[in-house]
Amino acid sequence: MGKADLHAVMDTFSSYAFGFLYKGKQAECTTTVLHNEVFPFYAEHALEIDVVLTNNGPEFCGTSPYSF
Repeated sequence: MGKADLHAVMDTFSSYAFGFLYKGKQAECTTTVLHNEVFPFYAEHALEIDVVLTNNGPEFCGTSPYSF
């Protein structure tokens, strides 16, 4: 597979976490995790998401060719 990047999503209230390996740090990979796994999981359990925080990595801050 070669180099892989871990995209981790953690609930700071319950410490429940999701982790997915992708072949890059593109913002599209992170949004895919949120859209396909995290948001449906919380909706299925009738849990509300108030805020999504990031680690201010370049894929989120506009200093990467992969920014939002």
